[in-house]
Amino acid sequence: MRKMISALFLLIMVLCLYSQIKFVPPPTEKIEVVDTLHNILITDNYRWLEDGTDPKVIEWTRAQHDYGVQYLKTVQKEHPGLHEELKAYIDRDYFGMKSKKGNRVFQSIQRKGDKHFKLFTIIDKKEILIWDPIKIDPSGRTSTEAIDYTYDGEKAAISVQKDGSEIYTVYIINTRTGKIINTPLENVSSFSWTKDQRSAYISIKTKKDIEEQKSAKTYF
Repeated sequence: MRKMISALFLLIMVLCLYSQIKFVPPPTEKIEVVDTLHNILITDNYRWLEDGTDPKVIEWTRAQHDYGVQYLKTVQKEHPGLHEELKAYIDRDYFGMKSKKGNRVFQSIQRKGDKHFKLFTIIDKKEILIWDPIKIDPSGRTSTEAIDYTYDGEKAAISVQKDGSEIYTVYIINTRTGKIINTPLENVSSFSWTKDQRSAYISIKTKKDIEEQKSAKTYF
């Protein structure tokens, strides 16, 4: 009984100690921007934070990060080796589900150490690499976001984005060889093949359209 009371007392003391440490991050400046959408005024006080290249935004981000780290060190117990455990758990081989398009079979695979998954096709029971985003951007900042196959599976439109942007570059590839067909399509927000597999519906949205909150335009 005494041990239980002592443990409860210790818990209460710890909770009281943490409750006295207030979370007060560095303040964020408000710079009012007003837009009119469908005759409605919409105010955004923090749009200035969207420009990640602005020195002022970089300074704000660093201050928030440093404060967050210091706060966690104050209120949380450190767990030696936890980071290494999580890293070892996450960095391992991942095999996506096999999918069939027409008479073709495809599978996404990300092996230990890979920054992004690669796309393979299976022909005569052999895995053949047909898409690797590292080949188009060795920095690893470009990731695959969507793959749209033709109905027979012989071609694929692969949408990629760089640094989490809202617009894509679309590469059309031959899914037997991985060869890129024609010039990549820029500023694409969506891509969909038509049933004849020879054409597509493409929605275009530029960076300026996003900044001005304009709707995407769709082309055939």
